[in-house]
Amino acid sequence: MVELFVRVTWRELWQRFPKFIIGFIALIFITSIGFLSPREIHSIENAYEWLFLLAFVGLGTELEFQQLRSSGLRPIVAVLIVFTSLSSISLIFFSFVIT
Repeated sequence: MVELFVRVTWRELWQRFPKFIIGFIALIFITSIGFLSPREIHSIENAYEWLFLLAFVGLGTELEFQQLRSSGLRPIVAVLIVFTSLSSISLIFFSFVIT
């Protein structure tokens, strides 16, 4: 008979659990109780948009940090310039398209 359920330990569950969800829940709680001002909430939303954009740019590129680290500082600076440029262009483009 094939076993359908696999026993998972709490430690393994915690290691697999995406920890950013805890941050999202904490932020929802903090904003819902009125702990942050509207200006602070706007700043967090702005940072979220930038980080979300950078995450998708990063997903769209294949980057191996080990090779990049061994190649020196110039390629790292070049990659940062490309990431920043693509992110800025995308953000500017989408800010005009959405509004």
